[in-house]
Amino acid sequence: MAIWRYLTSAREPEYVWNDDCPFCKSALNRIHHEVLDTRKTRLSLSNHTTKVARLWICRLCGWWKATEHQESETTRPWITNHSTRGACASLCDFALTDVEQPVQEVQRFLTANYELRHIVHPRMFEETVASVFRSLGYEATVTAYSGDDGVDVILQKGKERIGVQVKRHRNSISVEQIRSLAGAMIVNDVTKGIFVTTSKFERGSARTIDRLRVRGYPIELIDAPRFFDMLKLTQIDAPESFEQVDIQRCLSSMKTIDEHQRNLLF
Repeated sequence: MAIWRYLTSAREPEYVWNDDCPFCKSALNRIHHEVLDTRKTRLSLSNHTTKVARLWICRLCGWWKATEHQESETTRPWITNHSTRGACASLCDFALTDVEQPVQEVQRFLTANYELRHIVHPRMFEETVASVFRSLGYEATVTAYSGDDGVDVILQKGKERIGVQVKRHRNSISVEQIRSLAGAMIVNDVTKGIFVTTSKFERGSARTIDRLRVRGYPIELIDAPRFFDMLKLTQIDAPESFEQVDIQRCLSSMKTIDEHQRNLLF
């Protein structure tokens, strides 16, 4: 996947021991398991080596880790050597200010590094919001960057027409900004409004929403944590995430991260 690159060794060796993705904290999915045993039978007393290679991938953001556990046994002297090799993906430098970046890659990048959402180009963030709603079954159109009359994305599903205002802000969204969206609903002839922000809403927003709903202006508020949940929901089980992984390249990039020896003669 484009947001990850291969390393010649694990930059953070402790990542190899994790059961969850260190970026988006999702459970890893094993996509490769291979066992090589040079011993002909379990009762064989000859020297032998057993290798178990595995590859896991995060089903949300696409991060991967590879491990290989090897056990070599010799009978003269009777010693076993244990070693673990590993490698994991490293996040690429990603130009979030570039509006030409593929939206799907921006979604994956934000899933892995949501704390960087504030530096995404505003236009790209609008495209990302539209893409998330498309994944949820809506037709989504991003309005013109200038002269949008207070609505950044128009959603349609059946007879429903929704106006979405997107604010990539660090500061809290004020009650006045929510009221402005109500006015934009009239101008854009929509029956419902959604306010998406990378931050949070000021205290009193819920009370304002209730008042606007009574007056016929239903508005839904989506703050940073809720949008992150939506972002993750659209990424679950994306099959292309698995298909794009070069399994052999991942396995060949592993380096030794642990070795120890044990004498079997007591």
